[in-house]
Amino acid sequence: MNPTGWLMARISKRRLSLLAVSFTLSLTLVYGGLAKSSAKVAGFGDLFPQYTFDSPAASEDRVYLGLAEVETFTVADIQADLIIFEVLNTYCTSCQRQASIYNGVFRLVEGDPVTKGRIKWLAVAVGNNETEVEAFRKEKSVPFPMLTDVHFEFYDVIGGPGGVRTPLTMLVRKGDRGEGIVVESHIGFRGKEEEIFQEIKAALQYDLAYLKFKTAERAVLPATEELTPPFSDEDLLQTIKEGMEIPGVSVLEVRKIRFRKQVVYLGRVATGSESKQFFAKVVSRPPLCDVCHDIHFTYVFDEAGKVVNFLPIYVTKNANRPWSDQDVQKMRDRIVGQSLLMPFRFDRDVDAVSGATVTSVVIFDGINRGKSIYADLMRKGYVK
Repeated sequence: MNPTGWLMARISKRRLSLLAVSFTLSLTLVYGGLAKSSAKVAGFGDLFPQYTFDSPAASEDRVYLGLAEVETFTVADIQADLIIFEVLNTYCTSCQRQASIYNGVFRLVEGDPVTKGRIKWLAVAVGNNETEVEAFRKEKSVPFPMLTDVHFEFYDVIGGPGGVRTPLTMLVRKGDRGEGIVVESHIGFRGKEEEIFQEIKAALQYDLAYLKFKTAERAVLPATEELTPPFSDEDLLQTIKEGMEIPGVSVLEVRKIRFRKQVVYLGRVATGSESKQFFAKVVSRPPLCDVCHDIHFTYVFDEAGKVVNFLPIYVTKNANRPWSDQDVQKMRDRIVGQSLLMPFRFDRDVDAVSGATVTSVVIFDGINRGKSIYADLMRKGYVK
């Protein structure tokens, strides 16, 4: 039985029809695998976020960007009038397809006397490590620098889960004080090299004075909407209760607690004659790639911060097929027993569910953020 069926089988028939209606409505918001949302990344006239990158390891990459021998750099340090940021994930199928297209556009930029030297490219691989980036760059013959964003830090400052999908292309003009001003953002695969090249050339023609006028009072990215699972509170509560009922544990009570816009479920459980507390966090994340569905899951942890269960609510793999029971168990085996207080380091060869590498990366990142939730629980006195 797949995980969606697993969930529905545990929900009473009285509530099943309501769940089906809710889930059907949620799917009407999806087109081509991408859920609609009012959330967005920075667009025309927005200031590019202040962010410090680690300098590329290869000297030729540093020379290309015009960087001095420094360990870190910002947009202000890049020697260019326009920087093209390509945000990707090496397992994203659209990113893989687009690599050869952008290689072609890069050659057009370098071969045109109007654009050569004035435009620099920089790829940032979200959720990927150096080994994955090196393999991708070699396989796809990427001619411009690629940086890693293993812990989703750059991803968060440019819009985060509320708006960023890969591939994401951002054209950023340099102001006279080194500030970056976004002139275009595009999410999704693009396949026409000449059309892309002409848009890039046009971005060089924008009047900086006009762009600065557009950036007034727009230095902060738009707030993003919170994504929630397409199920009722009652159904989620029942699912979480069952998630806390691991062998040897009976659940006495489950309730919601809120702090800092976070919702956490607190369960009072019994193990024999002993009473203790479990906590559950529902994680809802838009997909990292442009052709995938939203990701919803929950994990349960104890008062010491140890993960005791993982439950899918809605997770998919290639072609948006649901995970099998074996897929769910593999992820559970990788997560259960780990501590929120230690980094959940993702290793594709060991941790990835077959056909769902990108989803697996997002799940690991979602649980990695549990350390701050645990800290909040301590501050509020829920954990002694």
